[in-house]
Amino acid sequence: MLQKQIKTMNELAIKPQEFNQLSQEEVLEIEKAFEPMTTMLKALEEEYTTITKKEISESVCVEARELRLRVKKTRVLADKARKEGKSSYMIRANAIQRFYNIFLCAVEEKENSLLEIEKHYQIIEAKRKDALREERWNELTQYNFDPDSYKLDIMSEEEYQKLLCAAKIIQRTEEKKAEEKKAEEERQTMIENKRTSRKYMLLERWQFVSDEQKKLDFGIMSKEEFLEIREDAIKAERAYQKEQKKIKDENKRLRKEAEEQKKKQDALATALKKKEDEEAQRKQIDDAAEEQRLAEIKKRTEQVNRARFKEWLKECKYDSTIDICNKVGNKYILYRKIAEFTI
Repeated sequence: MLQKQIKTMNELAIKPQEFNQLSQEEVLEIEKAFEPMTTMLKALEEEYTTITKKEISESVCVEARELRLRVKKTRVLADKARKEGKSSYMIRANAIQRFYNIFLCAVEEKENSLLEIEKHYQIIEAKRKDALREERWNELTQYNFDPDSYKLDIMSEEEYQKLLCAAKIIQRTEEKKAEEKKAEEERQTMIENKRTSRKYMLLERWQFVSDEQKKLDFGIMSKEEFLEIREDAIKAERAYQKEQKKIKDENKRLRKEAEEQKKKQDALATALKKKEDEEAQRKQIDDAAEEQRLAEIKKRTEQVNRARFKEWLKECKYDSTIDICNKVGNKYILYRKIAEFTI
């Protein structure tokens, strides 16, 4: 069952107090235009109430569709009446506006002309003030003065002359400041150029300028002071060059002495080595001769000892030289060894 609360036509009826700006005839005319649709909708209200109270079914859905189309028809007719009624009122409103515009053209020209006569002296005064304002404005702005905050058109001549005088003083002050600033900038530029050029003149001899002199401002010192510093640098450079020449000559002398000393040392070393080589060669020859002499002595001694030993063996008349040596003892150890060597 549908439970929506729908207003009835009685509740939607036009109330005259809501249209108090319209006359009774105009309200009745509007009601008459919508009367057919209102009657049709009232006739459908009972059917609408019945359908909305029914349980939803396919047949109820069909009935609802048919009723909706009939209700829609009333709305379409009402909208058509609205457009037709509005159109007639718009035509009337446009006609009224056009009549008013024609009337306004006829009246406005006369009204403006009379107003111009009425305000004749006020207009002349306003034009005078405008001209005065423009004249004073142009004069003040020549001195770079901003007169926006001043009422130049109503200012007395005495007050204006004071303001003009102040503007001139301000401009002269500003111009003086600008000239002083420009002069100072030019002076600083000249000082900087002088500082740069003088340092460039000393660039080749900068290492000969003293630390105290380097701290000085070359841009503000006098010409005589700068020439004195340059002369000191030249003297320091000459002294340095002289000292460097002295050091160079001394180094040359020392190198020459070192070379000569090295030559002497090399010659001495060569002679010493030669002497050592000769001594070594001589010692080698002597050692070889001594070795040969000792070998010959040893050889001759051995020959003598063998001969003596053989003679002694003959005298002893023993068969074994080993037994003889054992009997003889340590006194004859050498002969024993010789015997072992010879057996």
